[in-house]
Amino acid sequence: MAQPSPRPSSGQPAPGPAQPPQPPVQPGGPRQPGPAGPGPWQQDYPPAYRPAGPPQNGFGVTGLVTGIVGLVLSWVPGLSLVLGVAAIVFGAIGWRKASQGLATSAGMGIAGLVLGIITVVIGAGLLIAIGMSVPGT
Repeated sequence: MAQPSPRPSSGQPAPGPAQPPQPPVQPGGPRQPGPAGPGPWQQDYPPAYRPAGPPQNGFGVTGLVTGIVGLVLSWVPGLSLVLGVAAIVFGAIGWRKASQGLATSAGMGIAGLVLGIITVVIGAGLLIAIGMSVPGT
């Protein structure tokens, strides 16, 4: 009895265990996961739609912090003027860098500038009031 000949080869592999379907490939090629791979909570955004990182404006932050500290310590005449001028300088630099696109948050620079101006006005007013209250001058 003759053995039945195997099926003619059609160029396809022999049927085996079912394989899961592959996801479609996006235009531009498949995306490579990061070093640790995307976690279940992360989304892989295309480069143009990635969410922006946290605001970065070192000069603006410095101006804001020195303005707040200067305002809190505005009752110390010499210190309030120094901190107020520092807040004005750093706030103006931070605002300028943000408007040039070199920093991400102009609001911190503006707030530092405003707080610095208020601190200088309070400090100067305090110095004038102390100077006028000293007898014999």
